[in-house]
Amino acid sequence: MTPLESFELILGLLAIALVLPIIGRRLPLPPAATLVVGGMVLAAVPGSTSVELDPDLIMVLFLPPLLMASAYIVAIFESLVFVLIGLSLRGVLDRFGGLQPALEAAGPVTLAVIATVALSRLLWVFPGVYLPRWLSPALRRRDPAPPASSILVMDGPACAAW
Repeated sequence: MTPLESFELILGLLAIALVLPIIGRRLPLPPAATLVVGGMVLAAVPGSTSVELDPDLIMVLFLPPLLMASAYIVAIFESLVFVLIGLSLRGVLDRFGGLQPALEAAGPVTLAVIATVALSRLLWVFPGVYLPRWLSPALRRRDPAPPASSILVMDGPACAAW
């Protein structure tokens, strides 16, 4: 396959990737699943050319739309959950008799839960980063472990956001 044919094939696949989510809105499938099923159907078409693309090219061109489609759905649901929690806060405070009694009753338990979550997160983040690199020399060569300070810097805001 010449470079021009590869380029034309990629443009055609991108055009199909733009059309499939539109079709998927009419089906009971998430957009990412529609793209995957569409790719499987294209692969099974008789007489289609055998496509051999560089895996790095596939990772750059085709994986981000799949991930972004799923990420938008998750972000919308998370936002909705936080809005609903915020809307129900007034009723919870009214049941406690106001903010001061609510803090006195639930404050220590809330602080204990937050401390437990933060500590347990730190206890699994460090093994999650360093253990695979310790067990796999190939991973260690390809992706060296970051310094502990950068893990704390990255994990702190993630824990606070959670």
